Amino acid sequence: EDQPRFRLVHVLYYFGAVIVISAMACFLVLTWDSLGGVAIFFISTSYASCFYFVGWRLWQKPLYRIAGGLCITVAVSITPLVIYALLRMTKFWPLEEAEDYMRIRCGFLLMEVATVLVGLCALSQVKFPFLTCPIT
Repeated sequence: EDQPRFRLVHVLYYFGAVIVISAMACFLVLTWDSLGGVAIFFISTSYASCFYFVGWRLWQKPLYRIAGGLCITVAVSITPLVIYALLRMTKFWPLEEAEDYMRIRCGFLLMEVATVLVGLCALSQVKFPFLTCPIT
């Protein structure tokens, strides 16, 4: 379906994208201590790359633009997880929350800025309104 309408298929597309975004957030919460920064970085980067590649391929086909835009949105929403893993790998993110509150706040700022930049880059290539969701 190339025209956005309030149809069951479109609602299910969006619902599926929200489930995937929520699953990645749940993945972060449940595994950040057991896997460590390197594993989370490679897993999240792999997921983001796959979602972006599949989304871009779907975006090229007029009948699948909504699905493609949603896949690209999921890829953008994984950006904070990638940045978090990078911060953990470089030891910039403290292992204990009480350890260094200022570094944690800077880490959140880096995650936000990176997500906005990645989202704006994606939005410049793919004109899909839901892409503004992760960057707001």
